[in-house]
Amino acid sequence: MKPLSLIFFFAILLGLRMQGVSQNIFHNGLIIKESGDTLKGYLKLQGNKIAPTGVLFKETDKSIEVAFTIEDFESVILNDYRYYKSIIINNERVLAQFLVQGKANLYSWDDKFFLEKENEVYPLIIEEIEVKADYIHQKKSYVGVLKFVLSDCPEVQELIDQSRLAESSLSEIIEKYNHCVNVKPLVYKEMIPTFRFRVSPLVGLSYNNLNASVSDQYKFIFGYYEEADFSQFGFSPGVGMQFSTPRVTDQFSIYIELRYLRASSNEKIVFEGPTYDTFDVSLSYSYLFVPIMFQYDIPISIKNAIYFRLGLIKTFSLTNNLTVTRSQSNYPNAPPVSENDRFDFYSNQTGFAFGLGFQRKYSKKNIVFIESRFENPGPIINNTTIGLASNVYSLITGITF
Repeated sequence: MKPLSLIFFFAILLGLRMQGVSQNIFHNGLIIKESGDTLKGYLKLQGNKIAPTGVLFKETDKSIEVAFTIEDFESVILNDYRYYKSIIINNERVLAQFLVQGKANLYSWDDKFFLEKENEVYPLIIEEIEVKADYIHQKKSYVGVLKFVLSDCPEVQELIDQSRLAESSLSEIIEKYNHCVNVKPLVYKEMIPTFRFRVSPLVGLSYNNLNASVSDQYKFIFGYYEEADFSQFGFSPGVGMQFSTPRVTDQFSIYIELRYLRASSNEKIVFEGPTYDTFDVSLSYSYLFVPIMFQYDIPISIKNAIYFRLGLIKTFSLTNNLTVTRSQSNYPNAPPVSENDRFDFYSNQTGFAFGLGFQRKYSKKNIVFIESRFENPGPIINNTTIGLASNVYSLITGITF
């Protein structure tokens, strides 16, 4: 198995392992009992996330956890504005997510939606009716339920006809209905940002591993390049930008980075050939790296998480210079001949990038991270004669705002 394949293989194994760990993470929140008493601390929903069966509670991060069943409390509020309430559905008490609260309430449970008004709970469903052996009709039963239960507000009737059995569409209807009957609704997910944008100043310690290869038909003339070692360390400052949709998920995001990478190298090479004996090769360049990656966060504690990044990288040449000073062995008194920029520097190369990092949250806005990054941006110099393949290994650290 190739080294890069091994990296991805172990990353997948680690991700599966950390995903199991992340299920045991507690979050800030509170429990409201039927009596009205409130317990504030750290919570973890038990069972399926879309149909939880109970809650584990700790007063502090280091306290012993206490289990509460659905019968033990009235509602649960998590710090990200997700609100769960104990209600009766089909003669069974369940913990449903509260979406809209008012004279009419909207809940979701087990990937289904429920309307509540005057202590009556109505399922909002699409019925599948078999008309023929090979044809099933989908009846929008939820439309009739909405029209009947919300009949005291004519303003929402047209909206109901145009509705979809989706959270955004139903929330809009229930919110407008409550305004219609002069009740100010609470739409809990409105307090969660639809989109989030974060900026991260960063700096990387980068090792650029350059491997020269010469086409067979030119080895007789330019083979000395393969004797040179252009690899070196350098600092690469930059800025990262992260885009996410917290209402959908806190774990997936898109990450874009601008990072400046500069390097220079000088090599003296003695190479056997019919004409030239000694070569002084100087290479200097600076590039702008623009990786565009998907990021997946895996919590491992209340404040800490590991993350993976994977995607494409574009490179843009800013400055470049290649100088070869050669001395001829068959003319010992001849002055050296200098050649500049013998080979083209290519810009706008496309490659791939992979990162594995650790981040610690110090506040809602500030996150410190450190990341190990592998980038294959494509050849630094490339034409039909010579190619310098580049692999960049970086240790990147920064702070997110």
